[in-house]
Amino acid sequence: MERKKQHPFQIKMLFLVSLRVVFFTSFLVMVLFAKGEDKPSLAEQTLIKKRYEIQTDGHPSIGPENAPVVIVEFSDFKCQYCGLFARTIFPELMSTYAKEIRFIYRHAPLGPASSVEAARASMCAYDQDYFWEYHDALFENQDRLGAELYTEIAIGLELDLPAFNACLENHDYMDLVETDLEFALQTGVRGTPTFFINGLALVGAQPIEVFTEVIDAESERLNNSK
Repeated sequence: MERKKQHPFQIKMLFLVSLRVVFFTSFLVMVLFAKGEDKPSLAEQTLIKKRYEIQTDGHPSIGPENAPVVIVEFSDFKCQYCGLFARTIFPELMSTYAKEIRFIYRHAPLGPASSVEAARASMCAYDQDYFWEYHDALFENQDRLGAELYTEIAIGLELDLPAFNACLENHDYMDLVETDLEFALQTGVRGTPTFFINGLALVGAQPIEVFTEVIDAESERLNNSK
């Protein structure tokens, strides 16, 4: 069968359509590439998130009461990333921003039973104004969580041991730990550590630079609003 000869006009139109397809595809590639380059940093994404109202009264805290930046951490003494944050980033933050940060610890024991037990033990130390020292010791010994370690740390800190043991045996802080966990889950916390920086959620043991960017931006925002 003889093939039908295409008209020059048809050839020209096919060429133009093909050219448009190539141009449009190239444009899409350029746009997607530009979007990838302009993607906001994690800190920038954090700063435009919803702000949550997080209760801080009655929970362990460190730093000035009137600090402009309030950080609430939901954490788990069994969580390895929480331990990484506690041993590395936390001390640096509190040293760098000693006058600008008030840091509050709340419990989100998402791990095994030892997570809950460690949380309760830390609050029994809180009873005797030794929460942060006990907090540090727990995170230094995450692989040994248990009754023996809890007593060992209490003795090392020279706590009132009978009072400490009675606190543990009576499950004095079980309600607080359970309430913390329930609130964390209702607020959307699905992993630890999760932080709320002036109510802005930041998930994970992020590099120090992410925290400093958010903290500095919050401080600037508050200074400009005066």
